[in-house]
Amino acid sequence: MVEQINDVIFSADEHGIYTYISPASEIMSGYKPAEMIGHPMEEFLDPIFISKYKVQIQKIMSGILETSEYRIITKSGKYRWIRNSSKPIFDGDKLIGIRGVLTDITERKKAEETVNLLSHTVKSIGECVSVTDLHNNIVYVNQAFLDIYGFAEEEILGKNISDIVYTTGSDKQEILSATLRGEWHGERINIKKDGTEFPIHLSTSTVYDEIGNPIALVGVATDITEQKRLQQELLQSQKMQSIGTLAGGIAHDFNNILGIILGYASMLERLKLEDPKHAESIAAIHQAIHRGATLVNQILTFARKTDVEFEVININNLAHELLSMLQQTFPKIITFNEIIEKQIPYIMADRTQIHQALLNICVNARDAMPNGGSLTIKTEIVTQEQIQELFPTADQNVYACISVIDTGEGMDEATRLRIFDPFLTTKEKGKGTGLGLSVTYGVMQTHNGFIHVESELGHGSTFRLYFPVADISQKFIDSQTTSDSFTAGGTETILVVEDEELLINMVNLLLESNGYKVYTAYDGKEAVDVYNEHSKEIDLVFSDMGLPGITGAEVFKKLKEINPDVKVTLASGYIEPDIKSKLLEAGAKGFIQKPYSPDEVLRKLREVLDEKKIKQIKFTSYKK
Repeated sequence: MVEQINDVIFSADEHGIYTYISPASEIMSGYKPAEMIGHPMEEFLDPIFISKYKVQIQKIMSGILETSEYRIITKSGKYRWIRNSSKPIFDGDKLIGIRGVLTDITERKKAEETVNLLSHTVKSIGECVSVTDLHNNIVYVNQAFLDIYGFAEEEILGKNISDIVYTTGSDKQEILSATLRGEWHGERINIKKDGTEFPIHLSTSTVYDEIGNPIALVGVATDITEQKRLQQELLQSQKMQSIGTLAGGIAHDFNNILGIILGYASMLERLKLEDPKHAESIAAIHQAIHRGATLVNQILTFARKTDVEFEVININNLAHELLSMLQQTFPKIITFNEIIEKQIPYIMADRTQIHQALLNICVNARDAMPNGGSLTIKTEIVTQEQIQELFPTADQNVYACISVIDTGEGMDEATRLRIFDPFLTTKEKGKGTGLGLSVTYGVMQTHNGFIHVESELGHGSTFRLYFPVADISQKFIDSQTTSDSFTAGGTETILVVEDEELLINMVNLLLESNGYKVYTAYDGKEAVDVYNEHSKEIDLVFSDMGLPGITGAEVFKKLKEINPDVKVTLASGYIEPDIKSKLLEAGAKGFIQKPYSPDEVLRKLREVLDEKKIKQIKFTSYKK
């Protein structure tokens, strides 16, 4: 039996010299029993373990049962780990030898070394690593997790990770279910111990036992706060670069607009035109003003610093707006085409970012056609099966696709494969940063979309942007696109604050002709004085933001001190988003974008004036 087992059975005399060793020694060390009998045990050890071995022998000879682990050198010169379990043999009180068992533990040691290496690696990396059971209860976190989230280990072990780090509204169950089906990755907002919210990129996977049953979930989270900040700075830089690219065309178009307004206004002033021609002149002025206002709004859309704001977007409208802008600003040697899928579904997207992504592609297309060519904007619907041929991870049933197709110089395959690399540019030195398409790629990632490029040297390029279709009810869409009828006039009293004399005269005439009583002020100080004197009869204040002396925002704050319930509507050609948000939180009753139409002013002011009445009606109905 001794000679059949895999472990090595041995005997040694009182000096540690082998007197018997079982045949398994050849499998373990390469030495046959005859080659080991008569030799001391230490002769076969790795020299660094000899001192440890001698300590164990002394303990055994003093009558102690001892187990220890060593590394031996095999006959072929390789190292193997063994566990030595030995006990002394006595004849009466006299020690006559040692008897024991040697077990090969090399594979176990390798596993321990691997686990130890992985443990030290996990502890030292900067990513947050967590291990949870199948109920999402935490069983392990590394040091980076504790440092970034601000917890002590004893505060979170055994707790449900969803209750500790995820903010309200996170798709906790979705992540758990997706992980159990395979792997999951994406961006989420998490929360630290002190309540600070921050963005992470999370990757999760499942750990299985030997027979394939899931036993644990592993999550690796990377704090992407700095990455997001740099992306925003890069995007902002791209916006400003785009404005610089378009500045010449914009200036030219603005001069045309001003020329139209000046010319028709002069004709109206100097000539007594017949009624039809008079109406045509007025219509031309209105059209020119609308063109100018649209151009300003597009510039502000690109220039302003805002967070990502997803809204319902019809990409046909977005494509048409972009094409209209390009026609006004790109060289006339480029012709434009529009191919529109009429029944295109809506998407949820940030309008500014999508504009920027498409503009970056179009600017590259323009530069690829120095001698002219055609640029086509196309929209279409793509099914999951179609897009999965290019992007196997696409998981939505339907995608809305917008394509930019040019007849320019195109690119070779090597360039096409690298076009989204930061700082890659094929333009002359000083004429490109190489960041445009990198930004576009980042925008598509933010929108969980895909981008595909087809190009051939000398035969143009096609960029296709695929966006997941939003699950939006028709009722919601209608509510976003349909305007309710309104009553323009009223009998209330309105204080109008505006430093442009022609503009304040127009607003006064508009309001008085619709039944309102009007007080006027030409600057902030006068506005506060007038309101102080007539606060009991003034129902609403309509103020410009850019007033001399005291700004419209400061006027609003001073009026709130006089009457906390004052209704103030503000107007501006442009207002910083942060300032706008703060004023709305403080109680401002909305904003009107300049230049404004008479109908827009009447509608907005009527809405604000009627706000209290609507609330009273709803409250009365509730009580009843």
